[in-house]
Amino acid sequence: MCNITLEDIGGESCEPIAGLVSTIDIAPIADFTLVNDVPDLDAVGALATKATIAVAHTFPLGKGFSQIEGVEETGSIKSTMIGETGRHLFQNELMIEVAGSEAKILGWLRVVKNLKFIALVTEFGNGNVRQLGSSRFPARFTGIEAAIEALAEGKNSVMLTITDKQVCPAPIYSGLITKKPVTP
Repeated sequence: MCNITLEDIGGESCEPIAGLVSTIDIAPIADFTLVNDVPDLDAVGALATKATIAVAHTFPLGKGFSQIEGVEETGSIKSTMIGETGRHLFQNELMIEVAGSEAKILGWLRVVKNLKFIALVTEFGNGNVRQLGSSRFPARFTGIEAAIEALAEGKNSVMLTITDKQVCPAPIYSGLITKKPVTP
């Protein structure tokens, strides 16, 4: 048997570390009793606390997050610094593809096209829950592109683009996620 000595040369593990899970939790800003935001920049705490929402958002009875089911490995978040020098913010953009063109999906798109909301999505590699939207700048749909391709094996889906502005890249939400009760 051959012995091979492995040497640590640094770099990342070859295990999956990126990507998002295929479900997004979304709740209209009007449904919240309280939306918690990241602490102020001068608040006491380690650097990690400057981009973490540790206290759960609250809802009245019967309200909570609903789920959007996306196509696996289509979700991505991009955070871009925007604004003038000395007044920078981050614009966070979440894109995910939803399969199908049923009447239920089309009706949902009609209802949410102008909605202000909070969206939560989980990172695949580390399980961090990232939040788009805040009490001051709720998230919005800035792109809804439905397409039915010509080929029978082509796409039949909707690409959703969710955008917000925050003081940091899409912060980590570590509070309880209250789900909206399912009605029979």
